[in-house]
Amino acid sequence: MAEARYELRVAGCLSERARWAFPGMRVATLRPQTSICAEIDDGTDLHELLELCSGMGLRLISVRRLPSISAKHDEDDHGHIELGGLAELPPI
Repeated sequence: MAEARYELRVAGCLSERARWAFPGMRVATLRPQTSICAEIDDGTDLHELLELCSGMGLRLISVRRLPSISAKHDEDDHGHIELGGLAELPPI
C-alpha cells in the first residue's frame, strides 16, 4: 500500500514528554487540541498509532486522511502549504 498522510486530533495539549511518543511525526498544539500528523505505510500502522493514543489515555477527536504532499500546492510567506484551502505545515 502506498504511503498516506493522516492527521489525528486529540483533546488537550500534550506535554513535551508525551510528544516524544510520536517520533518523526509533526505534533502541534491547536488549543484546546493537539494535532498529530504522520505518514502511514499501511492500515496496520494506522491501527498501531490509534492504539498508542488509546494506551496513553488520549481522547481522540478526529482522524482524517490528508492530501498527498506531492499534490499541486503553493507556499505562502510563512512556509505553510495551501492544499485545497487547507493550510498545512511542510513535513519534517
